[in-house]
Amino acid sequence: MAQQCTGLGMAQSLSFFSSLRKSDSDENDDGANACAICLETMTGDLAALSCGHVFHHMCVKQALAGRSVCPVCRCKASPRGAIRLYLCVGTRQKKGSKHKLQSRSNRQVDREDVRQNGTATSASELPERMRKMRVELDRVNEMQRMTSSHSFRLENELVRRQQQQERTVRQMQHIQHELDRANVKLKRLERLANSSYSQCREATHASVEFERKVRTSADRILESIRRSRRSCCPSCASQWVEMKRVAQEFAAPLGARSCCSRHFRRDAITNVEHRLTRHHCHLEPCSRSV
Repeated sequence: MAQQCTGLGMAQSLSFFSSLRKSDSDENDDGANACAICLETMTGDLAALSCGHVFHHMCVKQALAGRSVCPVCRCKASPRGAIRLYLCVGTRQKKGSKHKLQSRSNRQVDREDVRQNGTATSASELPERMRKMRVELDRVNEMQRMTSSHSFRLENELVRRQQQQERTVRQMQHIQHELDRANVKLKRLERLANSSYSQCREATHASVEFERKVRTSADRILESIRRSRRSCCPSCASQWVEMKRVAQEFAAPLGARSCCSRHFRRDAITNVEHRLTRHHCHLEPCSRSV
C-alpha cells in the first residue's frame, strides 16, 4: 500500500513539473508554482509528500515537525516519507523567472502607488466626508428630537385619554346609581298609586252608598212630614216647614262637599228624625198623627 502511494506521489510530482514548464511564460500563474507554505516560487531544494503535493524541503520539514499531515489535503505524512526533488531550470527558464519577478515587482509597485494615491485622495476628501457625516448626524439628532417630542405628546395624550376614561366610568357609575335609586322610588310610587287607586275606588263606592242611604232617609223623613202636616196644629206648622226644608236640602245630591259637611249632613238627618219622634202637639189629631 505504501509503494502504491509512493508511485502515485511520483506521478503527481511529474505532472506538477510538466505544468511548471508550461506555465513559465504565463504571468498570471504565479500562485500555481508557489510553495503552499511560504508562498515563494518553487525553485531549488524541493520535497514531495506521498499524496503528491510539492513544497520546499525546509518548509515541509518544519510543517511536518509540528503536525504529521499534508498542509494542503490533510493526508497523513511524515518527514521520512518525503521525497527529495532537485529542480534544474535552464537559461530560458531563468530569464523567464527573472522576467516574472520583474513583472511581480512592477505590479507590487503599481499597487503601492494606487494605495498611496487612494490614501492621499482619502485624506483630501476627509474634510468633506466629515462635513457630510456631521450633517447626517445633525439630521439624525433632529429626527430623534422630533421622535422624542412626538412620543412625549403621545404619552400625554394617552394619560389624558386614560383620565377621561376614568371620569367617564365614574360618571356612568353615578348615573347607574341614580337610575337604581329612581327605579326604587318609581316602584314605591307605583305601589302608593295602586294603593291610592284602591282607596279611591273604595271611597267612591262608600260615597255612592252613603248618598243612597241619605236619599232614602230624606225621602222617608219627607213622607213622615207630609203625613204629619195634615193634622198638625197652627203652632207646629212653622216647625214642620223648617223640618221639611232641612229634609229637602239633605235629600239633594251631595256634590263636592267636604267630609265635615257629610258628617254634618248625617248628624242633621239624625236630628230631624229625633225631633220627629219627640214632637208633641197639644192637639189631639197632631198627637195621634205623630
